[in-house]
Amino acid sequence: MAASERYHGFGSICAGLALAGSLALSSGAAAQSADEVRKIWNDPAQLDRQKQEDQQRARVAADQAAQQAAQQRAAVETAQRAVLGLPEEERKRIQGSLALLGFYQGPNDGNLASPETSKAITEWQKSGGRPQTGKLTPPEAEALNKEAATRSGPKERLDSEAGIAARRAEAAQTAPPDVVQKLFDGAREDLIVLVNETGTAPHVQKAQSGPPSFKDRQAQICAQFGWQPLADFGTFVRSELGRLGADKLTPELARACADQHQTMDLVLLERRHLFEQSQDKVRPLLSELRDRKLTVLATIPFADLPAWRDRQAQEAARKAEEEEKRKQDAARKVDEEKRAKEAANDPVQRRKVAEPRTQVMLKGLLDRLRAHVDKGAPLEEGLDGFKRWYEQRKSEGRQVADMRATVDDFGEARLQGRTIEAISVEVDFDLKAANGPPQTDCLVFAWLEEPPIWRAPAVFGCDRVGDLERWKADNGFRSRWR
Repeated sequence: MAASERYHGFGSICAGLALAGSLALSSGAAAQSADEVRKIWNDPAQLDRQKQEDQQRARVAADQAAQQAAQQRAAVETAQRAVLGLPEEERKRIQGSLALLGFYQGPNDGNLASPETSKAITEWQKSGGRPQTGKLTPPEAEALNKEAATRSGPKERLDSEAGIAARRAEAAQTAPPDVVQKLFDGAREDLIVLVNETGTAPHVQKAQSGPPSFKDRQAQICAQFGWQPLADFGTFVRSELGRLGADKLTPELARACADQHQTMDLVLLERRHLFEQSQDKVRPLLSELRDRKLTVLATIPFADLPAWRDRQAQEAARKAEEEEKRKQDAARKVDEEKRAKEAANDPVQRRKVAEPRTQVMLKGLLDRLRAHVDKGAPLEEGLDGFKRWYEQRKSEGRQVADMRATVDDFGEARLQGRTIEAISVEVDFDLKAANGPPQTDCLVFAWLEEPPIWRAPAVFGCDRVGDLERWKADNGFRSRWR
C-alpha cells in the first residue's frame, strides 16, 4: 500500500474512531474498550454498519410511535361516534348541561354535531384544559353532566324527614296549604306541571270548569331551574302532556325558564329542586303560586314510567302484529290473484273454480223441470220446446222416470250492455212406457241467469249443435268452462 493511501486510510479510521467515541459519549456510555477500538481498526466498515443499524432502529421506533398515535386517534374517534349515537334524550341532556354551564344557547334538539353545539363543547373542553376537539368521548360526556349537576355549588340536600318538614314549613309561609301539599307530597323525581293563569299565555284557554285547553294543542313550555330527564322519562312526560291536551311543545322540555313566566303556557318543576335550590330562588315561584299566576295542572310521577314502558311495549307489539297480519293478507291476496290468473289460463282450473256455481244452476233447472213434470207448474217463456217435447212423449204413453243434468258450457254473456252469467246444460231424460221398451232423450237448455229471471231461454235437441252455437253467438257468450 502506498504511503499516501495508508495515510488517508489511517485518517479515515481516526475520524471514524472519533465519531464512534463521540457517539458513545453522547449516549452516556463509558469510553470504548480496547477490544472495540481494535475491531473498528481491523474492520473500518463496522462503524457504517452500526450507524445503519441505529438509523433502522430509529425508523422502527418512529413507525411504532406513529402507529400508536393513529390507533389512539381512531379509538378517540370511535368513542366520539359512540356519544353522537346516544339515544336522543341523552344527547339532549348533554346539550342541557352545556346550557346550564353557560356554554350553549341553541335549541335543545339533541344534535351534538351542529356548529353551535360543537362550539359549546370546544369552549367547555378549553375551560377544563382538555383537547379542544368539539366532540365528546363518553368519559367527557359523563364529566360534563356531573359538572352541570353541581353548577350551583353544594346543594341543600334535605333528604331527612326533618329537613323536608323544615323546607315545607318555609313554603307554607308563602303558598296556600293545598298548593304546598301538591308540591311536597311525592317522589323527588316527579315532575309538577304548572299552567300560566295570568291571561298572557299564548295558547292556554281557560275553561269554566275542569282543566284548561290549548289552541291547536300547542304549548310554549320551559322547565323551572332546568331539567335533565332520566332515561326515557322525557318521552313519557311528552306523552302525558299530550294526554293533557298539549302535544306540540316549543321550544323544548328541558329549556330553563327565564325570570318571567308571562310568555309561557306551561312551567315544569322537578320536585327535587324544592330541596336543592336555595329558598331565595324558590320563594318567587311560590309567590306566583300564591297569587294564582301559576296553578298546579298535574303531577307526572316518575314511578309511573315502568308501567308506561310496558304499555309502549304492548302497543309496539300490537302494531307489529297488525303489520305482520297486513303483510300476510297482502301476500295472500297476491297469491289469490296469482291463482286466479293461473285459473283464467288453465281450463281445468277454470272449471274447478266455476264448479260450485254451475251446480247451483243445475239444481235450479232440475227443480223447475220436475215441478212441471210432477205438478204441472208453469215454465219460463222460451221453454216451449221442452213443453212440446214433453206433450209429445205423454201422447206416446211415455213417462219421465228420471233426469240427469251435466254442464255443456258455462261463462258470461252480454245483455243490454251488462255482463251476466250464462249456461248451457245437457239433460238426459229416462222414459218408460207401459207397452214398449225404455228410451233416453237428450235436450240442451240454455239461458242467461239474472236472478230471479232467466233471460233468452232456449231448448235444443242435443244433436242440434249448430242452433246452440248460433244462440251463443247471438248473446255474446264467452266460455269460462272450456
